[in-house]
Amino acid sequence: MLASFSLPVAAQSVGDAVRAAPINVPSLSAPSPGVLPTDATKPPINEDRALINPGWRLRLRQRLPARLWFTSVTEVSNRLDTNVFLQYKEPQPDYVFRVQPNITVGYNIFDKTSVYANWFLIKDTYTVHPKILNFPTTQSVSMGLRHQLYSGKKFGVQLDCQARELFQNKGLRQADLLPSVSMTYFLTPKSVLFASVLLQMRSGQLFQGPTRELDPFYTVGYVARKGQWTFTFTDTLVTNFREPHFPYSRPRHGNVSMIADFEVARPVMKKYPGLQAYLRAEPVFNWRSAKTPGLSGFDFRLYGGLRLLVSKPSYIGTIHKLKQQLRKQEEEAKKLRSGAGAMPGAATGAVPGATLTAPSISQPAPSDADKPTGSTSETPAGNTSQPAPSDASEKPAGSAVDKPAGSTSETPAENTPEAQPAPAAPPKADPGASEDSTSINVPFDTPIRLPQKESLSVPEVQS
Repeated sequence: MLASFSLPVAAQSVGDAVRAAPINVPSLSAPSPGVLPTDATKPPINEDRALINPGWRLRLRQRLPARLWFTSVTEVSNRLDTNVFLQYKEPQPDYVFRVQPNITVGYNIFDKTSVYANWFLIKDTYTVHPKILNFPTTQSVSMGLRHQLYSGKKFGVQLDCQARELFQNKGLRQADLLPSVSMTYFLTPKSVLFASVLLQMRSGQLFQGPTRELDPFYTVGYVARKGQWTFTFTDTLVTNFREPHFPYSRPRHGNVSMIADFEVARPVMKKYPGLQAYLRAEPVFNWRSAKTPGLSGFDFRLYGGLRLLVSKPSYIGTIHKLKQQLRKQEEEAKKLRSGAGAMPGAATGAVPGATLTAPSISQPAPSDADKPTGSTSETPAGNTSQPAPSDASEKPAGSAVDKPAGSTSETPAENTPEAQPAPAAPPKADPGASEDSTSINVPFDTPIRLPQKESLSVPEVQS
């Protein structure tokens, strides 16, 4: 009977101290030591990881509104916990199975501002200490407002404010206000640096402010993707201000924690990139806790499990960017039309007096080495592309310039100018055309047929 009305003299762990109270006296509820501050109040790691690996996006663009967005992250893991009760001395290990769904649904009320609601659950099942630690199940229901303060090509700043109700144990009800600011910087398209500052103001009821504790969170991290592998490194520093500053804290004593995460993940199947297998190492450091069980000592956790990420982003930003691009193109087209309206024929695309210049096709004259001895080349009469002789050396045979003094050579009858037909007069050259081209005035819709190459005939020359 005396044992039922008195507390044990020495408790081996925080779980024993909480649940060894007499049955007729209500025990003082406390959060489970298995749920870390970064488990209940997560930094924006899921959003930053989605920048590199968006996961499995549902193709419901035509049925769902463009302003609607949602993200669902479900983790099923097994972990090795080396100090399950977070004690300063005599750490006790355990093997834990965890299920953790996290669902967020939001709607863009403006281009860069959205409202959202979030729910998540953390359920741990312990192997060595099931009776002591299996009971509490942590749940959170929240609503928030998110605004994209700045969005550049590489750098972005986001503001967030969240109000939530947190259920950590039977008879323990806590409410939080969570304003935060987060920054992201793209080193490369496949690597991102991020940092966030979050202030957790805890109270018994919603919108009461920090009546129980005040906890700032400082987080820095890095996410990179190489091939199918995704690497994540985060480090969070948490300072918990409780008693004597806040008299209704649960737990009562404050402490400082540093929680680091090193994770590597890879899709199980290429067809479904949202289903990933991951391995995560999580060292936990606690100090300034006065050796209080549940808040002290060093703990190392090794996770291994599966993660399913399903998301649907908001397309309202993309739609507005496309509209702006179309408007710019229309304005440029109007400027071009207004500038071309003063030109005659701009409506039809034809400018009066314009000529179509076709390049001439001329046969190369054979060199002296290719000519047979005592033979000359003859140009066909129909070839009008032969340039007119410009020098005296290019004048036809029989002129006075070509005949040396005292020359008495006779010209054959068939090669005399009287026997040869008169050559066709070359067309008048266009002043604006080049010397090796001929201007032809033809309509634009008339196809141009170029003459076929003609063979060169070398007549015999009688000496």
